[in-house]
This record gives sequence, C-alpha cells and structure tokens, in this order.
Amino acid sequence: MKRVAVLLFVLLGLMAGSGAAQSPGLPPLNVVAADGVPASVLRQPDPSSWLILYVSPECPPCDRLIQMLPTWQPAPSAGRVVVIVGAPLADARAYVDGINWLPASGVSWFADPAGAAAKSLKLTGRFGLSGVRADRLEWTVAGVLNDPSSLKSVVESWLRR
Repeated sequence: MKRVAVLLFVLLGLMAGSGAAQSPGLPPLNVVAADGVPASVLRQPDPSSWLILYVSPECPPCDRLIQMLPTWQPAPSAGRVVVIVGAPLADARAYVDGINWLPASGVSWFADPAGAAAKSLKLTGRFGLSGVRADRLEWTVAGVLNDPSSLKSVVESWLRR
C-alpha cells in the first residue's frame, strides 16, 4: 500500500508540474485497427488530456481494471481513452467483445500483434497506462498491476483536465 501511495504522489507531482515542456513526444504506436488495417495512434480528436490503456488478454488485473473504468468519473469516452490490446487481431477482437461497455462508449481499440506499441511505450509487463496531453507522453504506469482500484484517482483527475 505504501508503494501505491508513493507512486500516486509521484504521478500527481508530474501531472501538476510543468512536465509538458520536458516530456517526450508521443512515440509512433504502430498497431492494427479493428478493421485489420495498420494504423498509428498519434492523435485523438479531443486535444485535452487522454489515456492510452495497454492490456493483455492473459492479465486478470487488466480485466478488472477495464471493467472498473466505466464506473469512474468521468467515464471513458471517445477521444479520451484508447485501448491497445497486446495480441493478434483475432485474439484482441475476442477480448474486446468480452468488454460489455466498450462498443457503446465509442472508445477506440487497436491490436498490437507484434508488440511494437508496447516497445514504443517502453512497457515491461502486460499492462500500461499512459497520460497524453498535446501529443506529448506525460506519464506512464507500467508493469505489475496488483490492485486496479489504486489507479482510480489518477485516471479520474487526468480525464477531468
């Protein structure tokens, strides 16, 4: 629990600071769109703060996090959250089909069959959550996700921006 508190403190400090001038630009995220066409997640229609959620089908904490998201305020919406599934397109589609809220929300999702997006985001595990603003990667939480609910305040405050 102490680690989570320290992590949240560091993230909130980064979010509150003037990190935008020092943060790296959003790297190219070469993925596959739902229709099977290669794509690159570079810009969202909403220019404010948005999230990239990287999940893997074989990650139970990722499943819990993605099921919790629509209950947080503000709820994920088109242009504010992008989901990248680390799997071949067919497996990613099957995973997304099991997420009951995703199609109705308009949230975009992509497959990362070769792990190229995970490498670009420098993810070390099956999970990653990144905050993006003005096409700049502001922060990333990655690795092992023990308690998905510990990210609630970070997600909510970022999406309120």
